[in-house]
Amino acid sequence: MANKYYVSGANFERRLKKYFENKDYYVARTAGSHGPFDLIAIHHELNDILLIQCKIRPPLKAEYDKLRTAQAEFKNKEQFKFIMAYKVKGKFRFELLDKVFLEVIL
Repeated sequence: MANKYYVSGANFERRLKKYFENKDYYVARTAGSHGPFDLIAIHHELNDILLIQCKIRPPLKAEYDKLRTAQAEFKNKEQFKFIMAYKVKGKFRFELLDKVFLEVIL
């Protein structure tokens, strides 16, 4: 039987995947990779590439640091948006590394 935190996290990732797909993004879920991103979303018309870390609660400093470290490893980092997505007070918050740019209720 799966861990309840894993199930909650996986369900959250699927909801966010569907959210971005409804906005015409192609979305890949990287389940089981243990990498810095849970979702990779690409919008071909907007030329937008989102690298998303998903959390079912507000992230810890170490989780932000992991995303910053991943960002630093990219040579052309300006081509990508490094996003922390998490749930807070019934809303889903999207942060562009420390800058909230969108809150939605899914």
